[in-house]
Amino acid sequence: MTDTLDTDTADERNPVPANLRDHTFTTETARLAGKKSAEARRAKRAIAEREAKTLAQQLDSVRTAFGRGELGPAASAVAGYVMSLVVTDNVKIRHGEDAAALLRVLVDIARLEAGQATSHTMHATIDGGDAVARVRKLQAQARETLATSAELVESATAQAADDETPVVDADVVEEGADAVSPEPADDDEANTPTDA
Repeated sequence: MTDTLDTDTADERNPVPANLRDHTFTTETARLAGKKSAEARRAKRAIAEREAKTLAQQLDSVRTAFGRGELGPAASAVAGYVMSLVVTDNVKIRHGEDAAALLRVLVDIARLEAGQATSHTMHATIDGGDAVARVRKLQAQARETLATSAELVESATAQAADDETPVVDADVVEEGADAVSPEPADDDEANTPTDA
């Protein structure tokens, strides 16, 4: 099997790619790589510091331009603006939690400045003795209801036994039959099994 080797890939004889073969790892190259890495870290830190200073200056200018009385309406306006940027895809959001957190803060500021509550809580205290008394009362009501139901069933059963009206099983009644005779048939032979 023959493979064509690219000049930038490693081959069986030398596992280092061709474009890296001239750069051997020595103490000098390690020192230079460390120096380059430190310079990159310092440059990143300087950029972050400049950005922080710029943001602080912008915040100071906003703070001096707007009074505290305008904070609520300004937060509402920013919330609307951020929502419009999100809706028009001008601001890419990694996930919904980012947008939700920002909007929640802005809406809370607006509500606080308008004198509205940002959350509502309710505290309830339940006395153990009151709860036990309520459970016992419900148990007594349930027992009374069961006893009443049992008495009704017993009285209905007793009344049905006292009545001379026959009890007819609905499954036995044929469709279209007008009445069912409670008396047994006159022909006893018809009701007794016959030996064949």
